[in-house]
Amino acid sequence: ENFDIPSSLDLDKFYADVLRLQEGQDLAIKEYTFNRTDVVPKIIHIPAAPVVLLEGIYALHHEQLNAIVDLKVFIDADDHHRLQRRIQRDAVERGYDQDDVMYRLSRHHQPAFEEFILPHRSKADIVIPNNHHFEKGLEMLAHFLQWKAQERA
Repeated sequence: ENFDIPSSLDLDKFYADVLRLQEGQDLAIKEYTFNRTDVVPKIIHIPAAPVVLLEGIYALHHEQLNAIVDLKVFIDADDHHRLQRRIQRDAVERGYDQDDVMYRLSRHHQPAFEEFILPHRSKADIVIPNNHHFEKGLEMLAHFLQWKAQERA
């Protein structure tokens, strides 16, 4: 299965969960364990809050969700950094065979990145480079979130 395409996720449920948080309802969702049958998923409790921070490579892909986001942030990295991080994660952290990792990179990840993720870069309000560090971009984002929280308190 190709996990590098938006249809591999339930973005409609993600949108519905965000609406529930905005309405002041808490969430209890099952942890995603990425096909790890040896891990028992935990239930994660997410309390409603005046500011909801969404994260995910397809968070900007869902049109209805995209329409209700106050600030769209795209965390960017040069191709070689992004690919090296992917290799590190899949080969080292997930234990995938190197040939499988390279196959997925060329057949799944890179084409999906170009088709489904990269187009959102130009639609973002802020692009934060993450090649070596991203502290300044994170600091700017933190100030925005604090301002939003005060505005809604």
